[in-house]
Amino acid sequence: MTLVKDEERLLPLRRVPTLVIHTSAVATSIADEAVDMPHTLGKALAAQGLEVVERIIPVSPDGEALQALLTQAEPFGQIVVGTYNASFYPGQVRLIEALQSLGKRPVVVALRNPYDLREFPGISTYVAVYESRPLALESAAKGLTGAIPMRGRLPVTVSEAYPAGWGADGSC
Repeated sequence: MTLVKDEERLLPLRRVPTLVIHTSAVATSIADEAVDMPHTLGKALAAQGLEVVERIIPVSPDGEALQALLTQAEPFGQIVVGTYNASFYPGQVRLIEALQSLGKRPVVVALRNPYDLREFPGISTYVAVYESRPLALESAAKGLTGAIPMRGRLPVTVSEAYPAGWGADGSC
């Protein structure tokens, strides 16, 4: 798990009602494993003591589904969005952009590959978890709440600003 950036110091998450939007995992290549488990980022955060309202979304929400999410997001001051290969699913990008246009500052957690950051240049807080299996979600929740440190390093270059080896301390 890699804390790539936290420019507005949104982490650790505060103990306030939190909207968690969890994108369902899908197998997009032979390297992916389709996991149909009841574990979600919201459940993992709730286990860490956060008051969570969770919405599980398809990989590319649009139209009415997107509008419903935005309406549900309105009263929340803290929002966590788990993305899954967002570069392949523009609905995830539209969701983050729409949340930002409402003045929200979502904490984005990449549940598959770290390249999702390229799709969200204006995001201030970004964590790469690399998978959505139960142990990874539990670890992510512990890292997001400050129960454990996020000491991982990017295994690949995501952009010029975030090269392979980048970590939360700003070094490679």
